[in-house]
Amino acid sequence: MPVGVVTHSLGGMGTARVIFLAGVVSAVACSGTQGPTRTVGALGIACRRGRGLSGPLPVCSPERPCPTARVWSDSRLVRQALQSPGAAPECHTTQPLRPFFDDGAAEVWRDPSGVPRWSCVHRPPSPLPGASVSATSLPLVVWLHGAFGAATAVYDFTSLPGRSRGFDLTGDPARPGFVLASVQARNLHWPNGRADGAHFDHYYRTVSRNADVAHVDHVIDALTAGGGIDPGRIYVMGWSNGAVFAQMYAIARHEAPTAGGNRVAAVAVYAAGDPYENVSDGQTPSCGLALYPRSSVPVYVLQRACDAATTCDPAQRADFGAPPGYDVQTWVRRLQMDVGDEAVTLQLIDGRGAPVNACALDCTLPEGLRNHLHWPDGVADVGGHDWEPAMLGFLRDHPL
Repeated sequence: MPVGVVTHSLGGMGTARVIFLAGVVSAVACSGTQGPTRTVGALGIACRRGRGLSGPLPVCSPERPCPTARVWSDSRLVRQALQSPGAAPECHTTQPLRPFFDDGAAEVWRDPSGVPRWSCVHRPPSPLPGASVSATSLPLVVWLHGAFGAATAVYDFTSLPGRSRGFDLTGDPARPGFVLASVQARNLHWPNGRADGAHFDHYYRTVSRNADVAHVDHVIDALTAGGGIDPGRIYVMGWSNGAVFAQMYAIARHEAPTAGGNRVAAVAVYAAGDPYENVSDGQTPSCGLALYPRSSVPVYVLQRACDAATTCDPAQRADFGAPPGYDVQTWVRRLQMDVGDEAVTLQLIDGRGAPVNACALDCTLPEGLRNHLHWPDGVADVGGHDWEPAMLGFLRDHPL
């Protein structure tokens, strides 16, 4: 799940500048124009001018622990020293206010670097009465959680598992439902501020060598090879850091298939940003891409008009000190112009989920953090506006 933490004072260390990532808020001591305390060079990797990081973000390990990492515990964000790349998520509901689902043990796979990777897979229990035999071939939705979160978040903070049995994701009433795979991120040393913890790495843009790309590739290929998946309806969804990575992944895999020959049909995300921008303002050489990849993948972006992490427009990004690319308005324009994508939909909503036509002029830090942390199914924001059908409907309307 994404998270926000606010620090207003750093005592004798100087003024507190709040640094926002996708789903991350970190207090960083600074003076004047001093940048984040964590630099890319300190991670042992460098920016290749105009191309992104020269290597993947390092994982937390006994040899290189993450002493100030953040993790969720009992619905609270706590600091904890992490000495492993991750642990198996609980593939069942843990929050009392959500319907209970239990998918057993997480599925595990070792990525090319030998790191164990996990995912939770939720399958509809059976076709609905009257469904055709073809209902055994269902769409696949891959869901990516936010920073510091876990694959468990799909059970605890969304309504997607409950929709997997009966939602029409094919346009064929005789073939309802979908398979839902929630992917677990690794514990990473993050380059921008004090934000070590579970993230998907969108700064290392060599797709053929990105371990997170390899993991999602594996999940898709393994499920498709196992049968029961419609290869023309493989979709990706994400929230916050997961949304940023989901777009990078979908842009790549809509155009070029996985090793198993599978392609992403469309992507729908909440609280997203530009996966190709620089690590921070003034970072030199820049990690931002000089030339964006071209893609025609259909993209649906749902965004709160007031959001303090993945902000709505350049004014909010300036107010909250968000990194480059972390305003949706600018990112959508770049999707259309630089990526050349004509199939982009941006839907703005207010803090209670009602549709609006413009970014909020007055957006406070507490309001922006609260909005960012509420998945838009109308439950957490108590507004009753459920946007999951619109997100899933967009996917349904854009098969390969």
